[in-house]
Amino acid sequence: MNAMVRVFLIVVFAVTALAGEPAIHRAVREGDVASLRARLEAGDDPNARDASGRTPLIEAAEQGQIEATRGLVSVGADLNARPRGWGSALEVAERTGHTKLAEMLRQAGARTIGRSVGDKVCVRPWKGDGYCGTVEAIDKNAYTIRVTEIVGCKDGCPARGEC
Repeated sequence: MNAMVRVFLIVVFAVTALAGEPAIHRAVREGDVASLRARLEAGDDPNARDASGRTPLIEAAEQGQIEATRGLVSVGADLNARPRGWGSALEVAERTGHTKLAEMLRQAGARTIGRSVGDKVCVRPWKGDGYCGTVEAIDKNAYTIRVTEIVGCKDGCPARGEC
């Protein structure tokens, strides 16, 4: 990129930043991967938070933008940032049905603090038998669990630890 183009981009990015929304977020929101790369090359923080606390990676995950996600991961974006009320990029990708992107984040090392596809879970009602299962899908905040065994006891005792 020649010097004049770089100066022009820096001025445009500075004006955008003054408008309140981090320019890196605008690039992600608009799906403009070239602008995102330019922002990252100019030194923008890949973990910059917008007014609601989201990082660019969370915004890319929410929109299912694989190339933007790949670019942010490659420059060291925090895979496990969890702004209040949003969850991590992986959790957002799973809730919004972007399974390919969620798998890419998992392979890059992203983890959840909640449940993720493939996790083994133990569910126990207040009274009665609990059950072990594997999370098969997440749709928004609803989990699809395949039950693998019934555990616990009818009087509401704790489920077995191996679950």
